[in-house]
Amino acid sequence: MPISPDLIGTHHRYPSTYVVEREKIRELSLAIQNHHPAHHTLSAANALGHHQLVIPPTFLCILGYRAQKWFLQHSGITINDKKIAQVDQQFTMLRPIIAGDVLHCEVHMHDIRTAFGADIVTTKNVITTDDGTAVQLGYTTLMGQTGDQPGFTQLTSAGVSAGS
Repeated sequence: MPISPDLIGTHHRYPSTYVVEREKIRELSLAIQNHHPAHHTLSAANALGHHQLVIPPTFLCILGYRAQKWFLQHSGITINDKKIAQVDQQFTMLRPIIAGDVLHCEVHMHDIRTAFGADIVTTKNVITTDDGTAVQLGYTTLMGQTGDQPGFTQLTSAGVSAGS
């Protein structure tokens, strides 16, 4: 059964914050082989005008995954990670994110459609700091197969309304 389009326009703020830590920046940068000095040494970040290490662009995948999964579950949609594929991702950095930033994520259901035997869900993800400053805007499109072992299963849409 396709996911109800009534969920388009709903949004929720992920209840947990994410604190950007210096060592996490270094660890992820090494793991993805991003050797830009501003991700590894404070002196390099300072030379670029930043008072802390700067995250690589893909750093927020951790927060984004947690927030999107929570959002879908909070919206009555269970997901089977083995049956889901990320088919697109776009993001715009609004300002550099640095070690020490405390981040929040608000996830919006931007689009829902069914095509080629799959449910396709696009979320809009707004990352803000503690003071409400938007630092990243992103769109993520996930595709889940339908049939006997669906990627998405909508449990109920009761109590879910636009803008909630």
